[in-house]
Amino acid sequence: MQVSRALLFMIFLAPFSDLEIQVSREGWGKADARDIEKVLKSAMKQLQPYFGDKDFKPIVVEHSSRGPRTLFKKGPRKEIHIQLKVTDTRWAQFAFQFSHELGHVLCNYREGKNPNQWFEEALCETVSLFCLRSMSEEWEHNPPYPGWKMYASSLKKYAVKRLNDFKLPAQTTLVTWYQKNETLLRQNPHLREKNGAVAAALLPLFEKHPQRWQAISYLNTKKPTKTQSFKKYIQTWYQQSPQKHKKFIVRIGTLFGITLEE
Repeated sequence: MQVSRALLFMIFLAPFSDLEIQVSREGWGKADARDIEKVLKSAMKQLQPYFGDKDFKPIVVEHSSRGPRTLFKKGPRKEIHIQLKVTDTRWAQFAFQFSHELGHVLCNYREGKNPNQWFEEALCETVSLFCLRSMSEEWEHNPPYPGWKMYASSLKKYAVKRLNDFKLPAQTTLVTWYQKNETLLRQNPHLREKNGAVAAALLPLFEKHPQRWQAISYLNTKKPTKTQSFKKYIQTWYQQSPQKHKKFIVRIGTLFGITLEE
């Protein structure tokens, strides 16, 4: 008897409104799909208050040696495919990778050349750090399973290590650092250390104003050009965003030496 493809997945409802997640059963080593689901739900829960009314397509989460990544090609039901490259019970890595890829979904990720892709990558890194730090606090008091409280410290340590490894040099402002690294960022959006440095600088802003996470859902609403300047990219984000987020985007622009009119 032929087994339906649907039986190869565990289907769970996530905290986002009407969001369906399908976690592949295979490829995770010693980790069980049901436990992975708990980790992913916990990561998503940290953003739930800020995206509760967003309409998401189903998300399929699979293991792949080519991950982590979010595929541009959608499934027959317009499913979003997220691939993770992590196995066994490395819950901090599961949370970090998934949160990063979820960040791309929230940022309206697009296929095609974009010289400002580095900024989206940095925002996704910020999403991951935010979720890990928030999860570590929650798991201290309300872990997915009672025995998982011990993992709270590993979530925190994972985030702290990345912040320490990639933070800006002492006495260096983000605008000065950006002016020095702008060319490299536009040439290669996947420079981990540089994206991490930007994320470390942005994280305090989002942690102070977490309700502004919703602002990233207005990024990339217009297809960027191959030669678009970063200033124009931020201006377009500002123009496409509702009034309640404009002051926050102005603040982000200021960190990079970009002046926007409120």
